This record gives sequence, structure tokens and C-alpha cells, in this order.
Amino acid sequence: MAESSIYSISKVDSHWPSLLHELPIKAQPKQLYVKGGLPPADALVVAVVGTRRPSSYGKDATAEIVRALARRRIVIASGMALGIDSIAHKTALEENTPTIAVLGCGLNSNVLYPKDNLALAEKICAQNGALISEYKPDQKPELWTFPQRNRIIAGIAKAIIVIEAGEKSGALITARFATEYGRDVLALPGQIFNSQAQGTIS
Repeated sequence: MAESSIYSISKVDSHWPSLLHELPIKAQPKQLYVKGGLPPADALVVAVVGTRRPSSYGKDATAEIVRALARRRIVIASGMALGIDSIAHKTALEENTPTIAVLGCGLNSNVLYPKDNLALAEKICAQNGALISEYKPDQKPELWTFPQRNRIIAGIAKAIIVIEAGEKSGALITARFATEYGRDVLALPGQIFNSQAQGTIS
């Protein structure tokens, strides 16, 4: 991906995700860096998030749910982490539906995280989707950047679907932000003996 393809947008730009205007002022990002093509500002976006270590049940459920949404031309958002996030993005692409990846790092390929998803990032951009981040393009991933970016995942979406999540997972942080912002939060019931589903059970 050419680094020159990164551009920035602000609240006054036509492609600024309209739902971000509903966030508390302190929670609104001042600008977003973008690689790829954003959907129209009023596009219906649903976020699908979950554990990095999904069960086979979680994987299958994610693919089935995302296929159903994508076939209704709903834009899928997630965080491009390994596991549920990656499955959500990949399934949307298989259905030729744009998907938005909100990153906890800059968009330059040398800092993009996780490295295993560099090819996925390229495919998202190639298929009319977008990578977005509030961080400067050379910002390396840090422990604090991921919880902070989760508010943007919640902020751009009309609803959040949590597939599988541990009790202290980033997916639950996203769900808490979504609740604060008045978004619909849905959770897939998990198997009671699966530690990676305890967050959706409780």
C-alpha cells in the first residue's frame, strides 16, 4: 500500500461518519486518517467484534451473521484484530460488501498491527473499504491506543454485535462505549464452559 494514499478528514468533510457527531465532545476525534474509500457519511454501519481466540462455534456464527448483514448492503466495521474481527472483515469482502477497519495504530505499513493482517488491510482498501485511525500515520501500536480506538468503532456504528469475548476483553470495552453512546448492543450467547465467551454470558 502506498503511504501517499493516506489522507485526513475532519468534522466538516462530507465523508466524516455522521454518527460521530453524536458522541460527547471530548470523545469525538479531531480528525481521522483514512486509507481507501469511506462509504457515504449516512451509510448503515454495524460493528462486529470479539475474541482473538474464537471457538469453531464463534467462527461459524461470525461468518453467518456477517453474511446476512452484508447481503443487505450493511457496512461491516471492526478492529482488524486476529480472530473474530478478521473473520468479520474477510466475510464482508467475500460478499463484496465494503468493510471499515478501525486501527489502534497509524496507517503506515511499517507500523500497521497486526502484521499478519497486512494482506487483509490491502484487500479491504482494494475492495472499496477503508482503514481509519485517529493516530498519525507513523504511530506505533501501544497498550493505550487500542482501548481508545474502541470508542470510534462504537461511535461509527448503529449497532454493535459481540460474538465471543473474555471478561476483560477489548470487545467489552467497545460494548460499554456503545452503551454510553446509545447504540444497540447485541451479544451472541456463548458456551458456558468457554472462557472466551464469559463476557457475553455475564
